[in-house]
Amino acid sequence: MPQEHKVNVWFFVGFSGHRNIQNEPLLRSSIAEALKQIAAATHSPIAAVSSAAKGADTLFVETVFAQSPAIPWIALLPFSRERFFNPDDFTDADRDRIQPRLEQAARVIEAATETSEENTDKENRTQAFVSCTLRTVDECDVLLAIWDGTPGRPGGTGDAVSYAKEQGKPVVWIHSQTGEIKTENPERLARVSDTLAVFAAPVELSRGQTVEERKAIITELREKLSKQASLNQPRFQSGTLILIGLHQFSIAVAISSLLWGNHTWGFAALLIEFFALSAALLFPLFFQRTHEAWINNRLGSELCRSMLAVWEFKGADVIFPAIRLPIFENFQHSIFLWRVAYSPVSGQGQTPEEHLQRVKQDYSEKRIEDQLKYFRRNSTKAERKEKIFRRTARTCTALAILGVCLFLYFNISGGHPAFYGVLKLVTLSLPLVSATFLSAIGAIDAGRRAARYKAMSEFLERAKSHFWRQTTWQELREVAIEIEKTLLLEVWEWNSVARY
Repeated sequence: MPQEHKVNVWFFVGFSGHRNIQNEPLLRSSIAEALKQIAAATHSPIAAVSSAAKGADTLFVETVFAQSPAIPWIALLPFSRERFFNPDDFTDADRDRIQPRLEQAARVIEAATETSEENTDKENRTQAFVSCTLRTVDECDVLLAIWDGTPGRPGGTGDAVSYAKEQGKPVVWIHSQTGEIKTENPERLARVSDTLAVFAAPVELSRGQTVEERKAIITELREKLSKQASLNQPRFQSGTLILIGLHQFSIAVAISSLLWGNHTWGFAALLIEFFALSAALLFPLFFQRTHEAWINNRLGSELCRSMLAVWEFKGADVIFPAIRLPIFENFQHSIFLWRVAYSPVSGQGQTPEEHLQRVKQDYSEKRIEDQLKYFRRNSTKAERKEKIFRRTARTCTALAILGVCLFLYFNISGGHPAFYGVLKLVTLSLPLVSATFLSAIGAIDAGRRAARYKAMSEFLERAKSHFWRQTTWQELREVAIEIEKTLLLEVWEWNSVARY
């Protein structure tokens, strides 16, 4: 039986701490205990995000690798390595402790230092540390800190804790003197954990896997999520229409009981109305989980599709995180880390020009063309569905008008034919049928989709031509960022409407 691959959806633990710390054994023990508590609360594998300064940062990284060498560590440096490991900040002993760990990091991000002529070197240095601190918090799901509880300087640990709280992220901090562990916003840990559980079960990241093997695993995951989304989508849409229909049916039954006011039918009509309304009340509970699964699997599939599309780009670390979908940031982080960790990108054995041309060909055919076909196909389907529903609604309205005219005629003429009661029911009920179909248009979002799909098709047509005219990796990145942002924003807009 073929092995089913699953992708790590890591819980990212960011870290900040003081450079000058005392009692390392106590703090090392507290860090290990805090990591265990976070893992137990989230039921997810941990990935670490931190800088590589001396003191608390070094202690954190050592503790992480002591717990498990398989834990991915993303190292954030405020400057280039040469400038970061300077004699003023690091002794030889300090460098010997942390530099070998950088070789084990899943990813090392050296920030490009932007200096201002208006600032002093000290001010530029402070700004670089502030940017690194902010990025640490932005990249993590929970902030772990060794902190004395005081506000501190810009870019310091107090600043990191304050920013994490502003962002609504859970904070686990260890008192730098006593080693006591405190947790703030703990409910966020469980909330993020629920999101992670949607997608995958953990497997260890292997240094021996090739880039193509990892790409195949992401492809398999995308297909799995897409299949699940396709299975759940019709159930949800059918459920929405059934829900509208149950309400309208109960109104029609109530009207009929007033028209034929005999005791037997009146009692039966009340029972039917009771059961129809009860079903309408309870029905959403049965497909709520299907609804959530449809949306989550669709979003997960689209994120995998985006990652695979930019897989071989030089600069994918700029393209893929260009837009982050709320709630799904963990998943985006995880599949991106799966791509970059421990191994180079593809393109080996090819000249730079051959590699660039192949990437252009693949992206154009497998991303732009694929999405063009999707939006064209769905634009046609949405327009057709909206037309059918609107025409049906208009027809029912016209028939209702005809019924009213006949009803008035019979009242004026004084004649009451045998079908007089049925005519009254039809006259009162047909407007409800019209409202049902008009409500269905809103429920399935047909009008907006028809217009939006058409607009997206036109955008991709222009983007395709623009993309093919680029000749450098920098130009390709800029066009790809625009395309991926637009496609993922469309997915997020769909998510907002569909969840409602």
